[in-house]
Amino acid sequence: MNTPSNHVARTCASLGRLGFHLASPDEIARGRAAAARLVGANIASVETLLRIQSRTACCAFVATDPEGRLIAAVSGLPLNHAALAPLESGRFDGVSPPQALVARPQDMVAALYLWGAAGLTWRGRTLALAASVALQREVYPNLPCYARGATNDGERALAQRMGARPAAGGLVVAPPQIPRTEAA
Repeated sequence: MNTPSNHVARTCASLGRLGFHLASPDEIARGRAAAARLVGANIASVETLLRIQSRTACCAFVATDPEGRLIAAVSGLPLNHAALAPLESGRFDGVSPPQALVARPQDMVAALYLWGAAGLTWRGRTLALAASVALQREVYPNLPCYARGATNDGERALAQRMGARPAAGGLVVAPPQIPRTEAA
């Protein structure tokens, strides 16, 4: 598990190095609309994204081009210990995650759920994948990383770039990158 005092700062710093910034409410709405065009409407609502962003202070990020146009959106959910049983059994609701399972800044994080990654340009796709890998390897390297591939490309990236394997309920899970004892 990660210490409660630093996962927000580490997330913002790691994704900031890639050109992402914490999404504003307007950017969350634009990022969600873009993602829905790419993968379909059965994704988290703007209201859910805003609710979770408020709780975590670090789940929804966007990257823009020099003219300010959205080119990528990435969301990762830091989850607390109570989320492990629903994740492991495949019953985790990724469209509308229960708030009680989502880690707040002061909480210990037990797992990462890659909620979404969308690139709207070639550069944006590259950045979205790099941000997903950074969340797994830099921010939460000692935790399991769960996801659900929304596209064939997404499933392939999760398997090939992140080492994810099939898990219960259509989820995939990538094991921790370093043993928990080394990360403490």
